[in-house]
Amino acid sequence: MKTELTPSLRLKAGVTTLVLALLFVHHFVFVVASTLPASPLTSDLNRHIQHYVFPYFGQRWNFFAPQPIERTYSLVARGGYTDATQQFSATPWSDVSKPLVDEVRGSRFAPLSLVQLGVANTVVEYMGIVSKTKLGLTPDPNRPGRYMIKSPIDPRIAPLDLLYLTRTAAASLEHEYPHRKFEKIQIAISIHAFPRFDHRFDKDDPNSTAVTFLEWQAMPDVTQFVNGGSN
Repeated sequence: MKTELTPSLRLKAGVTTLVLALLFVHHFVFVVASTLPASPLTSDLNRHIQHYVFPYFGQRWNFFAPQPIERTYSLVARGGYTDATQQFSATPWSDVSKPLVDEVRGSRFAPLSLVQLGVANTVVEYMGIVSKTKLGLTPDPNRPGRYMIKSPIDPRIAPLDLLYLTRTAAASLEHEYPHRKFEKIQIAISIHAFPRFDHRFDKDDPNSTAVTFLEWQAMPDVTQFVNGGSN
């Protein structure tokens, strides 16, 4: 027997459908707007668009673009601690990005897939901001009139992006060294450049990787994230 919905249930169902439809439209409008060329409309909305889209919904269409990507970025980090002789020591550099990428390659529904996506998008966005900021650039002595990224990077540039990368790197180090008490952390961005089109048949040179550092920072407390991720 067919059950009739009461007026109150029909109203609730209608409101719920309307809200979901508006959220769906809002999401796709902002994601599509983030991929559009610069214009007066996107310029006015850019701050709101970026806050919503990044780091989890950022789109990069280099695969389809006439000019493929020139470089890849990886987040690396090392932890600082006081050793048995009461001297400050540091761990070897750890690649934060690669384990995340490897896990997602094994399964797109891996628990850390959102973390990997957030790190990848934040690194690209962060380096884009650094490369356009006077605080982040210095004259290139080998190329008059050209600039290169300063190392160490000024921590005043994109502090929220830097905070996200630092906390993620800290959680990675805590997971890798569960019995070590870290006092400081240093992160860096590893930049690997690919051969250009006119050198497309050349072998990929591992020595074409450069590293841009940030200064040592206090180790943030990420215990809840490490413990939560290990349960």
